[in-house]
Amino acid sequence: DGYSQAENSEMAGRLFEEMSVNGIKADIITYNALILGLCKEGKTRKAAYLVKELDREKFVPNSSTFSAIITGQCVRKNSERALQLYRSMIRTGCHPNKATLGMLISTFIENDDYDGAAMVLREMLERSISPYLGTLSELCNGLCKDGKEEVATDLCKRGRS
Repeated sequence: DGYSQAENSEMAGRLFEEMSVNGIKADIITYNALILGLCKEGKTRKAAYLVKELDREKFVPNSSTFSAIITGQCVRKNSERALQLYRSMIRTGCHPNKATLGMLISTFIENDDYDGAAMVLREMLERSISPYLGTLSELCNGLCKDGKEEVATDLCKRGRS
């Protein structure tokens, strides 16, 4: 997990192989750490391979798995794919956390898709998860620039309560 957190997926991969060679079976936590490390580096194809490996090993992706692969798409600024993964996450019964939703909102904002960001914020609020104030302010400012002051006012009020 340490190498993945340090965003050194190459070293983490070597350690993973060494575990296998020595007969140490990886668990879901190990896979999630490797997937997150790859995703933080934007290596989403390698991460997708590990997600497929989960299935072969009879592990079920959990909230941490989904959050990691959503992170990868957000790092690549692919908000639409990240949103698809978020929807899959919900369908499988996994629950996103504040950080995952905040990152998804921020990615929509970075792509100047304030409507997409507002949609995710509404879902976040429906889940009774408070947004980060910086993200909320950034979204409301973007909506105002887009001429959607009414929407911005409503979301800002709801997001601060």
